Order: sequence, then C-alpha cells, then structure tokens
Amino acid sequence: MEGYVKHADYQPGDNVASAKFEGSWTAILINGSWYLADVHWCSKSVTGVDPGDWELVDDNGKAARDVSKPKTKVIYQYDEFYFLTNPEQFIYSHFPKETKWQLLARPVSLEEFTQMAKLEARFFEYKLCLKSHYRCIETAPEGAIEIELDIPPDSVYKFMYRLWISKRNKNESTYKDKKLKQYVFMEVYDGILSCKIEFPVSGKFKLELFCNDSAVSDSYFLVCTYVINVAKAKKNARAYPENSRPQWGPSHDLEAVGLKPISNKRGMVRLEKGEMEMSFSAEKDVRILPKLHSNNKTADSMKGFVVYWFVDKKFTMNMKFPEAGDYALNLYAKKKENDESDGLPNVCSYLISTEKHAVDTSPFFISGSGQLGANDDFDLLRMKAVSQPSAYVVAPDNGQMDFSFKTPIPCELLAKLILCRDSEEQFMDGFTLIAKKINRATVTARFPEKGSYKLEMYGKEKSKDGAFQVVFVYLIDVNQPMSDCYQFPKTYSCWTDGCELSQPDIGSPLFIYKTIPFAVKVPEAHDVAVVHPTTGWTRLKKDRKQMWRGDVSTGSEAGKVIQLCARFAKEPDSYSTLLEFEVRQRTSFIRLYRLAQKDGLFHKVV
Repeated sequence: MEGYVKHADYQPGDNVASAKFEGSWTAILINGSWYLADVHWCSKSVTGVDPGDWELVDDNGKAARDVSKPKTKVIYQYDEFYFLTNPEQFIYSHFPKETKWQLLARPVSLEEFTQMAKLEARFFEYKLCLKSHYRCIETAPEGAIEIELDIPPDSVYKFMYRLWISKRNKNESTYKDKKLKQYVFMEVYDGILSCKIEFPVSGKFKLELFCNDSAVSDSYFLVCTYVINVAKAKKNARAYPENSRPQWGPSHDLEAVGLKPISNKRGMVRLEKGEMEMSFSAEKDVRILPKLHSNNKTADSMKGFVVYWFVDKKFTMNMKFPEAGDYALNLYAKKKENDESDGLPNVCSYLISTEKHAVDTSPFFISGSGQLGANDDFDLLRMKAVSQPSAYVVAPDNGQMDFSFKTPIPCELLAKLILCRDSEEQFMDGFTLIAKKINRATVTARFPEKGSYKLEMYGKEKSKDGAFQVVFVYLIDVNQPMSDCYQFPKTYSCWTDGCELSQPDIGSPLFIYKTIPFAVKVPEAHDVAVVHPTTGWTRLKKDRKQMWRGDVSTGSEAGKVIQLCARFAKEPDSYSTLLEFEVRQRTSFIRLYRLAQKDGLFHKVV
C-alpha cells in the first residue's frame, strides 16, 4: 500500500503530503486479521542526517553551536518494531492514502497526521506516553514551556536532550551575544519526565529528547522531537548552573549506591533563607563528596559552605549560601566495596534556588573536606558517640558541652577545638578536657566566644605505636558563650583511665593568695604531690577511700604554674606530671582572653 512516511529527513512542520515523503509498506493477513509492516524500516536505518536549517545550541547543558555536516550512512540491521506493528503506534510515522489501511477504530485525517508528535520506535519500545504536548509543533507562552512524558514504573531510564535554533531566526544576531545553554531543566519524578525550558530570546527552536535503558545498555536513543515557536522571550530567563549529569534530581544512579532521598525528592529546591539541611537514607557503606557551585562561584570557592555526616544509616548535609541565586549541588558517591579507583562518579544533582543569602555568609570551615562525624579509623577503634550522635550540634546557653564516647578498645585520645571566624581558624588551646574511665571517655568543651567551632577528635589504639589519626569531627554553633570562661588545666599522658580530680573543681581557676584543698584519685600511684615553683612541694596523703588529699597555697604571683605529680615507680625521685594549673589574677576573663589573643596565645591555623 502507498502513503506518506515521516522518514529520517522529516522535520516537524514539513509538508508531509508531498512526493518527498511518499512511501510504501505492507499489510499482512494472518488467521483472518490484518497486520502492518514496513520491510524496509525493519531491515535498515539511516544515520548522519543533515541538520539542515538547524543549529545546535545546547547539547545537554553544554554549548555545541558548530556541528559539521555529518556523512549519511545506511545501516543494515533488523528492527522488529516495524514488523506487525500496533496500528495505534504505526500511524505516528505512516499515513496510508486509503483510510481503511490505518486499521484504526477512529481514523485520523492527513492534517492530524501532520500535527502529531514526532515519536520514534524507541518511544513505544520503552513504553513512554505523552502527558502534556501531543503536537509536533508547540508554542511557548511567555517564553517558557514544560513538556512531560509518562514513564513506566520500575524502569531504569535516563534522559538527555538537544536544543536547536533555526538559522533563519530573525533574532540570530541577538542570541549570539548570549549563551543559549543551560536554560533547560530536566528531571524525573513520580514516574514523570519533566523538561522545562525558559527561552532568553524569541525564535524557532527544536527540542530532541533521548532515552537510555540502563538495564540494557549505555546507549541513548532519540525518542521524540518537538519544534517550539517562541514569539516572546522569557523575562529574566534563568541560565542554570552547569550540570555534568543528563538530568537533575534523584536518580537510579543514586539508588545504585544505596542512597534514597528523605527530605528532597525533586530536582529543584526553593529556599526563602540561604541555608538548608538535606538528608538521605544510607543502607550501604558509601563514600560521598558533595560539591556546590553557581554561575558566579566555583566549587573550590564554595568548598567550606557544605558539611556532611553519617549517623544511624542516615546521610545528612547542611548548606548555606553566601549570595541569593541558583546553585548546583552535585553528589559524587561510590559504594566502599567497589572503591577500587580514586574517582567518584556524580550520582545526583540538585538545583537550589535561594531568595536571600544566609544570615552568616562566612563558610562553616576553612580547612578540610567538610566531612563531619565518624570516619573509618573511628570504626576500627569500635568507638561510638553516645551523648551527641549528630555531628552538627548547637551548644547550650551555658556555653559548655560534653561529648561522650564508648571506647571498648583501650585507646588514647586528643581533642582540638578550633574557632572558625572571618575566614580564619584559631586553635582554642586549653578549652577542652578529656575525662577517661574504663570503656568510656568524655570531652568537655568550653566556648569563650559566639561563633562556629570545630571539635576534632584524634585517637589511636593504646597497645599500638603510630601517630594519632582524626577519628571524629563535630561542628558546633555557639549562640551564647560561657560567662567567666576559663581554660582547663593542661593534661599529660599519665592522666589516664581512672584518674579523677574531686577538688579543686577542674574547671575553676586558681587565684593568688588562696589555700586550695586538693583531692584526687590516681590508680597505682605510690605518692602524689603538688609542686609550686615558689612554695615548693606539698605531698598529699591517701585516705581510706584511696583519695589523695592536702591543702596547697597558690602564692602571691599570677602566672605561676602549679603541677600535680605522681610517682608510679619505686624509685623515690621518679615523678610524672599529671595536670598543670596556672595561677591567675582576679580579673574579668574577657579582659584576660583579649590579652591572651594580643600576646598570641591563641594561634591561627596556617
């Protein structure tokens, strides 16, 4: 039978009722029923079709204006789709001159055939369905359009697009002064492919949508084509940040590494304020690296504006944005069991649009990757965060906070407190204290100033040699600093499990002209003494409760260092320092703290 076919040279809007598009195909009678087949299309296909009057401007978010004229090739291969094809699908490409050979309950007219969306064989093979636009030529009211396709449930499809502009466009001189890329926002959600376009210039455009069934292959195939007439450009059209992925939002790649979105299941996130938290369930051990960037800011410059951590099979990120506008969040991830190479693939991208910048536009941190919480070394020590399982916390109003850990393997721990302020980091020496007991350790931190702090925990197994490694990192927001915040006494390595200072209060300063009662437990000590550089040695006496007690004079000079020492060996002169206290003048702490800063006692991180 004869009719008109939308073959490889067909472009939406062409006059299909012309000799150029005439063709023939076959009707087959099988067991009393008629079927349709195109034996030519079954056996061969054409590639390298001349784009003609179209110029490629956006190749899936990348500029691609110069496309050399391709070489047309005929590829001989079997395509089962065009053999005994469903008439409801066959009519999208083949229009018989005799209406009865449409084999449809309601035949379509030639005009309808001309206007029908240009759908390829893969469109039907992938069981896609048109949801929003049914004609091959559409308009974009007010310079914007959203095209939607229905996707079958449980499919593992990925999509790409190409956007072309007509070379005959009257505004060609105008659009070449603008980058006509990254104006397409494509995402998959709830079984729908959504493709939104904002056109910065008027003109005639062509949109091609490609689909990949990742369960079968890595190849993308053209599934449908639209021509879009834009009479008026979109006012303030948005050029989205560059996205290295074919589409925005959660995807099958994200699920493949064991992550599922909890808080944000769509590709676009709108914020009124310039900060947010985002979370995912994490059923598998995953290595993740999140990166932020915008059209104005690189990923390197945004490095300190996102922090992330794992707790109880949940992955959480906290982000803040120094400027209003659009940002791309890219998640690079891989299962640890597959981590044979150094690279992490991009498994998910979000577009985050914020109307305002963050209240605090300084970064969370200056150095480091942004990963908070436990790491692999923490797990090797079998430690567990007890009192503060979340790695991003807010300090109480008293300006002091405890961080407790279970330590089933005997280990040595160090704590480093860092104040992050004005794009600088300062070590806060003396504002942390580690109290150790069997199978447990508690770090007490004090915060002399308002701001953001990092608490870095270092550890190593006690029975093994080697350097201390970072095992856990907290980020702490302090809204109310501690009043009269003094430094803790300096601790030494012999102040270990079982040591306990009952008097004086380990967090209280020692002032001049005072007699201070000392009461301390030191397991396995033969002798305990307090040493003052001026008044000399004060030996403590052990009571029935194994507590070493005695009264110590602080003397008349501020700045002197008092040491608490113990003798563990039988040799009479073999003493080890446990704690060190500095004798202070009665002055407001803030003044002392400012003087200490001036004298360089708190060092900036280089």
